[in-house]
Amino acid sequence: MYKKDISYALVGFLFSLFEFAFAEENVIVSGFVYDNSSNQSIEGVRVVVEEADEVPTSLTNKSGKYTLVISGRTEARITFSKDGYKPVTTLVKLSEPTLKHDVKMEIMKITIEMTKFTSGSYIEGKVSGLDAADLKKSKILVYVLTDKWYIHPYADNRAGRGFAEIDNQGNWRIETERRNFQAFKVAFLLVPRDFYPPPSVELVRGKSPEVSLLSEIPPKAEKIIPAPDGI
Repeated sequence: MYKKDISYALVGFLFSLFEFAFAEENVIVSGFVYDNSSNQSIEGVRVVVEEADEVPTSLTNKSGKYTLVISGRTEARITFSKDGYKPVTTLVKLSEPTLKHDVKMEIMKITIEMTKFTSGSYIEGKVSGLDAADLKKSKILVYVLTDKWYIHPYADNRAGRGFAEIDNQGNWRIETERRNFQAFKVAFLLVPRDFYPPPSVELVRGKSPEVSLLSEIPPKAEKIIPAPDGI
């Protein structure tokens, strides 16, 4: 019985020794990153091994390929991220010296909401689908439609008056003004921060008001709704 216990202990020790020795070996993990909808390869995806002392990173090339060299581990949590796509995190067992690990990523849809409207006071809203860095590079323009599209509330290139700044959580807020004429529609446009908007946009004969506006100002995302009473 005593000899059997020693045998089990020896086997356990040898297994642990093997696992430790394997963990010290370099493991090469490589693969391709594809768009989930089109199956096209995605260039410029940042690939990072999480919770590593020396964090291995890679960037996918034009073919969507990445390569990581990981050492001292038996498994790795790998995160794939790129602006405009939902990040993907996977746990990979490092069971062989070379491993192939392909990933598919979904496009992150950008949406704009109006969350609160108080006539003569403020319009508040939220942008979803962008990371903090992209939000910082963007702003919200508001246009209202009567006989043509007018920037709202003022043709004033200042935050809160001519455009709405967006915080790190995607929240935005802009003043609103009640005019003599009730607007038919209101448009919220997500544009680059350095874009200088026209104070008004004429309607084009034969085109819808929406097409007339978006042909003049192509946004990253838009939300056009019937105007609430009091704008």
